Amino acid sequence: MAESEVVAMNMEETLVLTQTSTQASIPSSSLSEKLVSANEPERHQGFEAELQAFMRAFSADALIQSECCSAISQLPTTQLKSREEIDGALKVVKETLAQPLKEFVENGQLSKVKVAMDLLLGAKYFAPPKAALIGEKLEVLTQQISRVAGSYQEIEKRRQQVLACEQMKKALVPKFGWCMEQKRVVESLEGKTNELERQLASLKQERQEVGEKLLQRSKQCFQSQGQLKKIEAKLKNSEHRCMQLESDLQDTGCTLGALKALLAE
Repeated sequence: MAESEVVAMNMEETLVLTQTSTQASIPSSSLSEKLVSANEPERHQGFEAELQAFMRAFSADALIQSECCSAISQLPTTQLKSREEIDGALKVVKETLAQPLKEFVENGQLSKVKVAMDLLLGAKYFAPPKAALIGEKLEVLTQQISRVAGSYQEIEKRRQQVLACEQMKKALVPKFGWCMEQKRVVESLEGKTNELERQLASLKQERQEVGEKLLQRSKQCFQSQGQLKKIEAKLKNSEHRCMQLESDLQDTGCTLGALKALLAE
């Protein structure tokens, strides 16, 4: 079922209940003076049509009127003396209460709608002596609407903040995409950096191993150089002996030659 149909049904139910309670609360002896005469069906039907149109307006879109509460509070309700003044005040009330009543219906606050309908029906059906009671109801309803209007203003403020956040979110979506792309680039670079760090650690390990091998080779070279020096020293020491041996060999050769000559003779 559409929202407007539900609202219309609720309002029709409220109308019937309010008419019943209103008629029951007025003594029968004063009905002819304080209620619209039953011999005026056209006027009664006209008001019902007007009220039904007002009910349907609850479910229609309406602008939020910031001056609604102040307009209601400024109505001279306790000074109304004639049916025309009541009708004029009722028209102003209808115009100023349209948005709050619409919000009551949308939020399911039908008890406050019932109070408002009591007020509207009372303003139409009560005679001028009941104008003071109408003023009291208007004052109570004004206080209720003032509190609710403050709540709706806070809700509207929060809604505007949410809309601003949504707009900021929409504006940040492209930047967020760019940031995510940059994040992926950074992650890729971090992966490459980690790989290079692992390669560098491996190269350092290899360098250390090669350094240790070079150190061992250097030690071996130093040891070999020491041995070479010892050999060179021995060679130098053996040179004189070799020369002596050569001299001895030459002398021996000469001696052998002489012996051979002697043997030959």
